[in-house]
Order: sequence, then structure tokens, then C-alpha cells
Amino acid sequence: MSESLNDADANFVRNMKAAREARGWSQAVLVDHLELLGVETLNQSTVSRIEKGERDVRLPEARAIAKVFSVSLDTMSSGPEKFESYLDWQRVYGAFRDARKGLARATVEYEDARRTLAEYLREPGVRLAEDFRDKLMDDVERTASDEAHEAEMRYRSDSSHTASAAYDEPPF
Repeated sequence: MSESLNDADANFVRNMKAAREARGWSQAVLVDHLELLGVETLNQSTVSRIEKGERDVRLPEARAIAKVFSVSLDTMSSGPEKFESYLDWQRVYGAFRDARKGLARATVEYEDARRTLAEYLREPGVRLAEDFRDKLMDDVERTASDEAHEAEMRYRSDSSHTASAAYDEPPF
């Protein structure tokens, strides 16, 4: 790195590269994200030069880079230990956030499918064995929350973590 970089500048550059790599981004992908924020002074070659210490990061660029990685300038300029802790937190929290979003999507899909099945079962022309229809109607009354709790209990008690389909072939 050039000798003009002080510790905070050197930390910023190292942390920029670490954050980019932690996300699996190429330098070009970082540039794409920066362009979405209106930064037009950087291209892949410039990012490469910054990471090699051949070009300083300008303050507006630094602000945008920090924003892309959802971190403050202070944290971006911190020492490696603090920044690695931040990246660990971001990875763990990101996994939690993604799982929560997936759960929300699955809940909506479940509730839609549950309502569709209930409507189908109420149609007069649907012919199913009465006990089977009753069992399905009981299942249809179960909310996503009920199902999630039961699924978690089954998952935790089943070491193979494979779900068994109870109604693959309904009795007609």
C-alpha cells in the first residue's frame, strides 16, 4: 500500500476487500452496487487499484462503499479484529433474516394452499372416503403456526430430518 495511507485508510481498504470477499462478490459486482447508489467514479480497475493501495478512496466513495456493506465509516476503518467480528455478526444475522423471510413466504404459501384445499373439500362433487375427508378437514383447520410447531417437533425428534408425506396417494 502507498505510504500516504494512514492506519484508518489502510484498515478501510482491507475491510472493503474482506467485506466484498465475504459476500462472494467480484470487484465488478461491487462496482455494480456502487453505481446503483450513484457512484460513477469507480470501475473494476479502480477498485483493483484501491485494493492494491495504488489509489486512495475519496470520501464520497468511502461513504457509498460503507453504505453498500451496511456498515458505518467508523467500523469500515476499524482494526481487523473488530471488523472480522462485524462480518461474523453480519453473516449470522443475515442467515437469521433470510430464514425469517423464507418462513414468511412459506407461511403465506401454506395459508393459501390451506384455503384452496378447504374450498376443494367443500365442493359437492369431490368424492373421498368420509374418514379421509374428515381427517383432511381437521388438518385444514390447523394454522401455519400450529403446523410450524409440529414440524419443528418432528424435525427435532427425527435424526434423519426427512419428512414423510402422509397423503401422497389419497384413498378414493
